[in-house]
Amino acid sequence: MDLEKYRKRFNEYSAFLRFIGAQITVLKEGYAEAELTVKPELLNMAGIVHGGVIFSLGDSTVGAASKSYGHGSVTLEGKMNYIHPISGVGSKVKAVAQSIHAGRQTGVYECRVYDGEGNLAAIGQYTMFMFPERAAE
Repeated sequence: MDLEKYRKRFNEYSAFLRFIGAQITVLKEGYAEAELTVKPELLNMAGIVHGGVIFSLGDSTVGAASKSYGHGSVTLEGKMNYIHPISGVGSKVKAVAQSIHAGRQTGVYECRVYDGEGNLAAIGQYTMFMFPERAAE
């Protein structure tokens, strides 16, 4: 699988990533990075990035990492621990996902989310169901 070609396709066809203003920036086998720039629509009432945005960014980044092995996947379970708030419209958010276990039917992935200054803001773990069919390139 041409991972650079797939990364570009993933960004093109992921309507949700485009909606929140994020994109996958790095894709290697079992590994992905994503970035987004905070916009006002992503803040909660306290003026910090909504936890659902952070969770979803992690989920999408893990989705890209899990598909890097060449098979389709969906999330079976995910959890996120929030450590440090992310604030500031215009600031950057970075998610880094990597494989912990890449099985034939399931995979387990960790995703760390960082604020624009490199502080760890959240850490999540996701279990993915792997389809036997090849992912569309």
